[in-house]
Order: sequence, then C-alpha cells, then structure tokens
Amino acid sequence: MREYLEFSYWGEPLLYMLLCFTLFLVGKFLYQLLHPSTDVDAEMVDKDNFAFALTHVGYYIGVLLAIAGMMAGTSSGEASLLHDLMLTAAYGIAAIILLNLAILLNDRVIFSALELKKNIVDRGNVAVGIVEAGNSIANGLIIYGALSVEADHVFYVLGFWLFAQAVLMLTALVYNRLMPYPVFDQIYTNNAAVAVAATGFLVAIANILRYVIETEHRVWYETALVTGIELGVAFLVLPIFRVLTDKLLLPKRSITDELVNQEVPNVGVGLVEAFSYLSASVLITISL
Repeated sequence: MREYLEFSYWGEPLLYMLLCFTLFLVGKFLYQLLHPSTDVDAEMVDKDNFAFALTHVGYYIGVLLAIAGMMAGTSSGEASLLHDLMLTAAYGIAAIILLNLAILLNDRVIFSALELKKNIVDRGNVAVGIVEAGNSIANGLIIYGALSVEADHVFYVLGFWLFAQAVLMLTALVYNRLMPYPVFDQIYTNNAAVAVAATGFLVAIANILRYVIETEHRVWYETALVTGIELGVAFLVLPIFRVLTDKLLLPKRSITDELVNQEVPNVGVGLVEAFSYLSASVLITISL
C-alpha cells in the first residue's frame, strides 16, 4: 500500500505526461513557424476548412507517434529523474524537428505537383488534405521506429531516418507509376477516393519501415538487406491483397472503376483498398 503513496508511483508519470503535453505545444509552435502565412484558427473555425483540418490532425498524429517513439527509447533507467526528463525533452524536440523536416522534404519531392498550400488552404481540396495527413502519419511511424530502438545514438537515429525517408520517397513515386491511373493527377482534381487508397499505401510502407528499423539495427548492411527483402515482399503482397480485396470483398465491381471512372468517385471503395494495404503491412510485420 505504501508504494501507492510514493512520488515515483504517481508523480513521475505525471511529470512525463506534462512534458509530452509541452512537446505538443512545441509541435504546434514549430508548425506555425514553418507556415507563417497560414492562419490555423481562421482555417479551422472561420472557414471550416475540412481539407486543412485533415492535414492538421494528421500532423498531430505524426507528432504523437514521434513522441511515443521518443518515450519508448530515451529512458536510461539508472540516471536521475531530472536527467531523464532533460534527455526526453531534447529528443522530443529533435523528433518534432525531424518530423517537420520529413514532411517538407516529401512535400517537395513526392507531392510537389499537388501545390499543397493552394489546394488545401485556398481551394479546400479534401483529397490533397488526406494525402498530406498520410504524409505526417507515415513519417511519424518512421521516427517512432528510429527513436524507439536507437535513442541513445544520435547518428544512428539520423542514419536510419534518412535511409527510411529515401525508401519512402522512392516507393511513393513507384506507386504512382505502377497504378493503372495517374494517382497524383486524380488527387489534384480532388478525387478523395484515390487519396484515401494512396494514403493507405503510404502508411503501410511506413509501417514496414518502422518494423525493419525496430528489429534489425545491429549493422547497416543487415538493415539494408532486410529492408530490401521486406519491401520486395511488400510490392508482391500488397498488389495481391488489392486483387483479393477486389475479387472477394467486391466480386461484382472493379476497384479501379469505382475510384476513377465514376461521376462521383467511391470513397468507400478507396477505404477498402487502403484497408487491403494496411492489413497486408500488418501481416508482413508479424509473419517475417
């Protein structure tokens, strides 16, 4: 009974929760610093901009994942509480900076043709808002993986982050080329169904990268080899799951037809396709 009255039982968790809340505020401040021309309150409340709301919530999910990875990997166990809090704060801020940098990099490399600010803020393009939210979530997963296993080694964190970032960019561009329709063109024209499906793919790949980083981090060549094998498996399994989803869950319909050949694209079918990618990603990570 005495342990319940000790500070370490309830006080330390409260301090860490307060620190995490403070880091969320840091994330909010950094977002506003990097987007000075965007009035968050006006977009969310005055304009009821749903596209921006999706983007913003996706960003905070990414922040949450980054902070969770930092919490999983920074505690030293033997150091003082103050030392652990300072270490956690430092890595938390670094994680949020990495998240924002990754989002900006992907915006320039993968999504440059989508004209994000114009489409999200000026036009309220929901499809673009969806993929930008997916961008944040995917990068949050990658940072979670990097920090949760190597938080005591800064250069390892940066190395794994850069490696995973390059792979994510490459696979996203390959996905756009391999699909039977121009993915980014459809998203630009506000096809939310295609955006949901593409976001599912992006997050599925990021989840595989997160798993690889967490489980194989002893030497670089092993990580690269395992990443190559698992991504190869993913590029085989994800299309198979898409076909199986098409044939088993929607036997009388074509997913592609429902996504791009309807007067009003079928967002529900886009969700089904996204589920096929995510379920394949989960099965890959628990089976290999």
